[in-house]
Amino acid sequence: MAWATDPDLSVAVTMDNTVWKTGSRYNKIGMSRQSPRVISRLHELEYIDLAAGSYAGPGAATNRTTRIRAAEPLRRLFRDAKFGPQHVLTHPEKENIIMRGAETSQRNLEYSDTPETERMREELRAYNRLLQRTFIDVPDQEQLFIERPIKSGYRAGEVTRVPVCVFDNFVHRVFNRNDWRCGGRFYGGWWQGVGSEFRKRIHINGQPTVEIDYQALHVAILAAQHEVVLDGDPYELEGGLVEGLDAARQRKLVKLLVLMSLNAKTKNAACSAFREAASVGSQAKSMKNKELLRVMDAFVEKHPFLAGDLCADRGIALMNKDSQIAAHILRVFTRHQIPVLSVHDSFIIDYSMARRLKIGMGATATTTPPLRRSSKPSKLS
Repeated sequence: MAWATDPDLSVAVTMDNTVWKTGSRYNKIGMSRQSPRVISRLHELEYIDLAAGSYAGPGAATNRTTRIRAAEPLRRLFRDAKFGPQHVLTHPEKENIIMRGAETSQRNLEYSDTPETERMREELRAYNRLLQRTFIDVPDQEQLFIERPIKSGYRAGEVTRVPVCVFDNFVHRVFNRNDWRCGGRFYGGWWQGVGSEFRKRIHINGQPTVEIDYQALHVAILAAQHEVVLDGDPYELEGGLVEGLDAARQRKLVKLLVLMSLNAKTKNAACSAFREAASVGSQAKSMKNKELLRVMDAFVEKHPFLAGDLCADRGIALMNKDSQIAAHILRVFTRHQIPVLSVHDSFIIDYSMARRLKIGMGATATTTPPLRRSSKPSKLS
């Protein structure tokens, strides 16, 4: 699959044989502890290229998992094969409810099933079966990937290829910190990694689509919990707050800073995360903590009820709330066999179903527990 998407694309694999557990819920195809030996032997025979992993310490930026990709002898076999990506599908029993720990190394934690996890799993299986029967395409896209610049991290400035219009769209939920109250968002659909402009070109079963989102959903959830009714766009602050930016670009900056602040534990961490997420070469990338804190203070002055929520590690719980909303939307439309594509706080649907989706989103916003106390749902855009 990697070779068909991009011959230079590598696949991450762990060479620690203790990780390959045949009885794990995350290993339905039964890959055994012999897998690292098989990988090493394939490398010895020059069927694959291998870049060894490295480990410098817990959470170190230089930690890297082993990468492999097809070398020319294997590529020749691929070119001669009589199957393509459309013939490679996900195992029907693949685990779609994933629990991760607080550390980056704790990726797939084992857990005991409950009626709730079993219900979530069956709902996702029904949704994935619907996606398998759904033709999700971008008619004017010739290649099975798009190239997008990497905006942050150690590879900032490089260009990466994002697979698009793939045949197998396996969606799963990821919970965090070994806590069912943290995270729970839906991941896996290629449409989540292509940007809003590209998503406008998506067709579902040959029909053009529309993307509808909740405006400032996390702020709206917090407002509801504080029994405050939002008036207007919460990210719109007084003009000229950030020198050199017009109203639209200032709003974008405020939104990013607020979202980073909701996820951070301290103000310094929020500022660092903001700069990390800002685009390379942008004004935001070089803003000092003092400038960012002035923007944060202006936001709190406009919304004083949020003073205790910024830089207080609220994001992970808010993601759990928006995942409950997304789960309800997908559950309802799957029952009616109407495919909807989730992008966390927005949804893509056949344009002819847009009004039906807006009604469903509005109803969900007023009935989902975290929004129950709000006197009106967050706005739809």
